[in-house]
Amino acid sequence: MQYGVGDRPKRTIQNQVPTTILSSDVERRKRPPPSGELTKSEYREENGRKGIGGLAQGDSNRRWKRSKRSRKQGPTIVWFQGHDLRVADHLALSMALRRGGSIIPVFIWNPDLWSPGEAGRWWLKKSLLSLESDLLALNLKLVIRIDSTTAYETLWQLVKQVEADAVYWHRQYNIATIDREEKLRQTLASTGIDARSLKSELLVEPWELETRFTVLHNYMTAWMNFPPPPMPSPAPAPVPLVKGGNKAVPSLSIDELGLDLPKVREEQYDRVWQPGSKSAIKKLSEFLKGSFKTFGEGRSRRDIYGTSKLSPHLQFGEISPRQVYHFVRSQMTKLGLKTSDKEVEGYARASRAFLKNLCSREFAHHLLYHNPSAANYSLIPHYENFPWSNDNEAWISWTEARTGYPLVDAALRDLKATGWIHNILRYLLASFLTKYLLLPWQHGANRFFNLLVDGDMKSNIVGWQWSFGSNSDSLPVNSLINPVGLARKQDPTGYYVRKWLPELSKLPNKYLHCPWKAPVSVLREAGVGLGVNYPAPIVDASFARQRARNALVVMRGILSGQQPNRWSLILNSEIDSERRSDDPENMSRRENDKQFSRLWQLRSGDQTAIAEQTHPSKPLFVSPTAGVSILNRAEVRNDFSGLTPTQSTAPFRVNGSAYPSSSPTHVATSEDDGNSPKDAGCHESMDLAERNDVMTRMILDENHEFHSFAVYIQKTYELTDNTDRRTSKDYVRLCTLRDQFPRATSQSDERQKITIYKMKTFFGRVLRMEVTGEWDRHNHGGVRGPYVYGLRLRRHKSRNLDTKA
Repeated sequence: MQYGVGDRPKRTIQNQVPTTILSSDVERRKRPPPSGELTKSEYREENGRKGIGGLAQGDSNRRWKRSKRSRKQGPTIVWFQGHDLRVADHLALSMALRRGGSIIPVFIWNPDLWSPGEAGRWWLKKSLLSLESDLLALNLKLVIRIDSTTAYETLWQLVKQVEADAVYWHRQYNIATIDREEKLRQTLASTGIDARSLKSELLVEPWELETRFTVLHNYMTAWMNFPPPPMPSPAPAPVPLVKGGNKAVPSLSIDELGLDLPKVREEQYDRVWQPGSKSAIKKLSEFLKGSFKTFGEGRSRRDIYGTSKLSPHLQFGEISPRQVYHFVRSQMTKLGLKTSDKEVEGYARASRAFLKNLCSREFAHHLLYHNPSAANYSLIPHYENFPWSNDNEAWISWTEARTGYPLVDAALRDLKATGWIHNILRYLLASFLTKYLLLPWQHGANRFFNLLVDGDMKSNIVGWQWSFGSNSDSLPVNSLINPVGLARKQDPTGYYVRKWLPELSKLPNKYLHCPWKAPVSVLREAGVGLGVNYPAPIVDASFARQRARNALVVMRGILSGQQPNRWSLILNSEIDSERRSDDPENMSRRENDKQFSRLWQLRSGDQTAIAEQTHPSKPLFVSPTAGVSILNRAEVRNDFSGLTPTQSTAPFRVNGSAYPSSSPTHVATSEDDGNSPKDAGCHESMDLAERNDVMTRMILDENHEFHSFAVYIQKTYELTDNTDRRTSKDYVRLCTLRDQFPRATSQSDERQKITIYKMKTFFGRVLRMEVTGEWDRHNHGGVRGPYVYGLRLRRHKSRNLDTKA
């Protein structure tokens, strides 16, 4: 179900840029596109087609209206801002080359306006060195400056120093930055300088969509409705040397920017990464020729290589979104696939999943543009009342990879050593910190920003709020992922955990992801001492789940006096199903894979706007050792919001990386359109022992709704850990159970009659097993579902239980 607050009318925001910096709960004034850009009609006239976005792209042959000067044409400044560090498909550089004359590329380092985290600074330095080399090959010298103001004084001084009469740049999409850049453009234009802010780093800018989307599925539908972007421009040819050129322009060296890290960390990153646009193109090309065709299937596995790792290259603009889009499209064209080819479905799934990652990145820009306060506060304001814990020891254990959960600790070590982890692991770490430890998501977001080489504030914030549950497109807080179940699914061979946790390398696979369950003899033989060379779990999973549910009860009590709203809908609704929108098995049934132009079309649905309410300044905190209740809460000022990056000296910073789009996305609150298949249940949220415990309670409770059916299942079948339909061989068709159940039990009791819907509820909601629909027939000889996975027929008769069934 999609939910909103009140009946607030939707606002139409199209082709608008804010004139002032305002908070999210104040209506921003509307304004047409800046006068320094091409209009849509002019763009279509020059390009002969309607390009995606339609503003300030392509070749321009018209003469811009500017004040006439008596002197000859001055130099053109191309302003690189750190998110566009390339020469190929660089619109500002291309426009300067077409204009002719002297060109001065400049990068101005202003950490007060924009600064990556620690790992990001290492990448920025390497990327600048690569850009400097690429520009020198074009006979251009990169000018380096430092600016400590927020009014672009250094750029203005450079304009006057070299007597430039044109300044071109690619705009950024922070609310404050957009406003400052527009004021700069107006100031430059008022003096007769040709100043242009160009669209380049997004395929669809936030104000180009009429609806303020809050759900990725709906945003992607609108995003894909835009015509394909124009073809990217190749790297330009070397520029004829101009007498004097810009060699006489004073410039700092890149080393003087102070981007260095400790030598040990730099050596770690050097072994893993090679920043630069050439490396980005090479990596994308190799990926498309190699593992791309299986990207829709195995990219979330930790024991195989299945991702492109292009996110840091995109973050620093070493490759443009247009280049990525057309590289993928050209790969499909080269394959020459026809609708009858057997491989088309696999490539179609891969293409859709890959482009969805690109869309997710732009969705984060869209959300933060319309909700700038989300950098500090929850997108759903009610979550500002969530009773966080203030357990500093738990925070230290998480940051130092000493949680006692092997996959969590392995992911944290991987992140520290390489500056990158897969999206599903980012989701696991974020979910574990916020739901299992009840620590604020702002803490984790700041930590990620420092450690990730692809740290993007917008994507990071959206990802962390999605993982916690305060994003309108995420699961409720009381839906907790099971780190052990996820580990067995994502790292079934144990390769990943053994790589990063060598102290556990000798443990057998059965206990590798849960060493606390291993017998003492097994631990001794493997050389593992819990609490000695590897920590015991810092929190019990069952206790953590109950504590999270209790925290929601506290928040419900706080909000109980309010009128029905989105929060009450979340609290009062159960998880009917979880749509695995990125599951490769579901793609072919939701989209027409035989038509490439429709590969990524998702369902349409009603749009809801995120509630704009005043955010409380005093969230609630509870002791980690006490049960959660209103009585033991303590009011503490939220001191985490101030850590959002605005100054380069901040102890924590915020990060990003378009996730968890590359893993199956569970959207329990999305309204069904009647066409999309569903999976009734999240099998990762309950392990086998917990399922058996639930079964026992139902069997012993004669008044339970599913008592008789649970007894029947216990006698006839046995539960297994194999609940993933993509790999499981333990499955039973629900129609078979429906037919067998009445014959195996007494016919006098009405509870002996069971429907498909009730069985889906039993296996999906109660036992958290994977249940499919009628569409599930591919691996079953064409016999349509629904099927339940993780259930198999007993090989011998089980002992009778003392019940009345």
